[in-house]
Amino acid sequence: MDKNLLRSLDLLKENEKQIRNDAEHALLTVCQNILAHPNNKQYREVKLDHPIVTAKLLPALGAIECLFDIGFVETTDCLSLPQEAPLSKLQALQNLLNKSSRTKISVKKNATLYNLLPPTSLEKEKKLFKFIIYHFQSVLRYEDASLQEKAKKVIPIVDLEIATMTRIRQLHKHVKLHQTCPTEGVEKQYSEDDIDAKDLFLMELLHWFKYKFFTWVDSPKCTACFLVCEKHEVILSDDPRCSKIEIHKCTNCGTLVKFPRYSDPEPLLTRRRGRCGEWANVFTLFCRTLGYDARIIHDRTDHVWTEVCNGHCPYINGKYVQRQYVIKRRLLELAELIYVPNQQDSDDDENYKGRSTGSYEWRLARGEISKSSSKIGYSWDISKYGESFHLQYSIVKDIYTITDNDGKILMDMSDWQNGVDEIEGGMFRKVEYDWKIVYLSRSLTAISGNIKWCFVVENPNLYIRTFHLQATIKEFKTGNVSWKIEAFFDNANQNKSVVLPISDCSDYSTDQLKGTVKLILTATVFGGEDDQAWQHAQLFRQSLETKDDRSLVIDIELENR
Repeated sequence: MDKNLLRSLDLLKENEKQIRNDAEHALLTVCQNILAHPNNKQYREVKLDHPIVTAKLLPALGAIECLFDIGFVETTDCLSLPQEAPLSKLQALQNLLNKSSRTKISVKKNATLYNLLPPTSLEKEKKLFKFIIYHFQSVLRYEDASLQEKAKKVIPIVDLEIATMTRIRQLHKHVKLHQTCPTEGVEKQYSEDDIDAKDLFLMELLHWFKYKFFTWVDSPKCTACFLVCEKHEVILSDDPRCSKIEIHKCTNCGTLVKFPRYSDPEPLLTRRRGRCGEWANVFTLFCRTLGYDARIIHDRTDHVWTEVCNGHCPYINGKYVQRQYVIKRRLLELAELIYVPNQQDSDDDENYKGRSTGSYEWRLARGEISKSSSKIGYSWDISKYGESFHLQYSIVKDIYTITDNDGKILMDMSDWQNGVDEIEGGMFRKVEYDWKIVYLSRSLTAISGNIKWCFVVENPNLYIRTFHLQATIKEFKTGNVSWKIEAFFDNANQNKSVVLPISDCSDYSTDQLKGTVKLILTATVFGGEDDQAWQHAQLFRQSLETKDDRSLVIDIELENR
């Protein structure tokens, strides 16, 4: 073995971890490219202004020395490996780097961790602890050297580096342009020091992954007629790499199509399709393979995604500052995890409050704010527009519109809550981005939920003649949606009223309300099974791709007294 090469590798080990990892990855890339294309001159040359050199090799002690030790020579504008240089040295460097920087981490499940659970834990606490232990062991899969090698083979590293270099040149031109002809404030916002090659490489990786590598699949196409399928049922899988198998049914021919949901990223390297779980699983693996500080985030009620950074906070230069930022971040995270309120044994809401940030829907869906009755108090004056009132609500756009008889929009109102009289059971607008659907549902812990709309006749010369309703709903398992309408005949005497149940909300009409001056329309969701009961009764369910949806349509005709 070449003693000079071993000496250079020893120097490489003296660098900070991130700098060493970047340099080792760059050296491996150079070796692999040449060994894969030994006669291609392009791969035998590394431009001195290439990100591999400027961002990865030059900052690392011993890195450039490794290239010289395996036969590279310096020319005018690049480092070049002569055609007559033996490839055996490249192979030796590759083997040494693989041994030193790719230590395989066992990901076998450690059953002893479950024995650490406190025996006094409540069932809900044990369930949470087991969830954490399971995923803690699962993420170690991303550090498996053999899996990372497989992942590296499907990532077009050279192409992404070329795209990164192109982007860097464009940014340099942009900065120089504004330095030459500055506009107000621009010269203070941009400088060449702000351009980080690794950040830009990550952007190229994400773009390639999203638009060229991975395919988002809500529901697979029918294998018989290639038309649309809908989710039919879920069954267990015998494959330990697969968490479950979804069965989708063709809406045209009834063919059943299996869609396995893999929790192991390895089979997804070839399948290359799925939803947020598969998406984040593979992308996190790619990020860890390329040395990024990345982790997978689980929101048990809704979503999974990848959080990744370049080992430092954005726009802070200097390796010492970057390192201190990472250390401080980890300490703060550990402090948050070990914090325990003073009154541990109290179930008082004052000790465990929901978050104060985030949208109303987000916090309400997670039971972090009150789900009791909320009186909005909005009333629609149906006599304001003459003898015809036409109201539509789009769940996709989350907007109410009032039109005339010709369909011309007279007014609109955003946010479904703004147009209701009262909300009960924490009703909220749920958007499922993985399935690309949206609907209204009750909060996770509510037994039932109500929405009430109020319609009044303010004009004393008019009263209601007919009422027509069209609404979309979706019921799963034992979930149920019911509708009713309460009508008042005299504003002065609210006791004089009638209540009509609505058996079919998809197309309901009645003239039994003739003479009334106020209507209260109520939709109630209830029922369902297990932890997903709140999702088993849905109002206004629509695909996010639906154009001009009419989730709720109310037509009221009036007449003179």
